[in-house]
Amino acid sequence: MTFLSKLDEQALSKIVGAAKTRRANAGQTLQTAGQRPKHLLMLTSGRASYYKVTKSGDEIVLHILTRGDVVGLGCLLAKPHLSTVGANALSDCDLLSWNHRTIRDLAETYPVIIENSLEIVLRYLECYVDRHSRLVSGVAEERLALTLLDLAERTGRVRFDGIEIETTNDQLGSLSDLSRFTTSRLLSRWRRAGTISKERGKVIVHDPESLAVD
Repeated sequence: MTFLSKLDEQALSKIVGAAKTRRANAGQTLQTAGQRPKHLLMLTSGRASYYKVTKSGDEIVLHILTRGDVVGLGCLLAKPHLSTVGANALSDCDLLSWNHRTIRDLAETYPVIIENSLEIVLRYLECYVDRHSRLVSGVAEERLALTLLDLAERTGRVRFDGIEIETTNDQLGSLSDLSRFTTSRLLSRWRRAGTISKERGKVIVHDPESLAVD
């Protein structure tokens, strides 16, 4: 399910044609927490993240965004509410951008946009419910394994020796609700077992089946 699913070619052409193209450099802010979004953005290349900054100043990664994912769904409301999370580019990104008025007009013409957006929000909610449940009742190893498998499926690049994931220990720890120490310890254990290996800013999963959780 993506923001532009279930649209015929004519509708898709109209919607994409109404967007402006943007380029965001790695590290650039796409959405600021506490502000009303002025544009709805869809990634056409690159990676971004939703994050939350705690009172102590720590940044918690909530979700990794990739091609087809969107930022600023609040723009579909008549009065966009304040964003509860921030979003920034993890790599150089290409995006389609619709301003508030444009995306509202398109949603009136093509109601499937609203349906798709609701499904996206419900999917996020389901993910966060599962994540909270695993935090309460799951074990650390399971949470990290599921994070790696999710990233491998959604963002991984297949190579001859496994699946390459662009990520850092801090990102993996945030997504798995683990401390930096625990994340490092588990990754080291899997590296010694040959399940994964690490390169700068990357994890290569050699044996996904060993990480699979029943």
